[in-house]
Amino acid sequence: MKDNEEEKNYDLQEYCQQIRKFLNLNMFHECEILIKEAMIRYPHSAKPHNWMGVILKEKRDLMGAMKHFRAACALEPEYLPSRYNLEQCGNIFSKHVKVALDESECIMLKKRPSYKVEYDRERIGHVVKQ
Repeated sequence: MKDNEEEKNYDLQEYCQQIRKFLNLNMFHECEILIKEAMIRYPHSAKPHNWMGVILKEKRDLMGAMKHFRAACALEPEYLPSRYNLEQCGNIFSKHVKVALDESECIMLKKRPSYKVEYDRERIGHVVKQ
């Protein structure tokens, strides 16, 4: 079983390298062919959906990209690139965001501050940063 997982990871890494090469040459059609093949071979992997989201984002189809990033997050909630890309593309203040094809391109996600409600003597609630 472990050999199959290692083989799968190696195979997905090979796909990612090929997609990166094609992406650098703006060969989107070739990227899509590889990604669709990876989706068929590994239907439960988040990586092909993340890659498709990156391609669609590069083609300026932000809605399509967001759908694939969300699909990747649904398949593997702990997969950092799809969470990173979803946050980057969902930020209304970012016009030209850089998305991540794999873990090596992720800038560490900033930990958001947490807040809590504290009540004063008059029972008025105040939101304070923890």
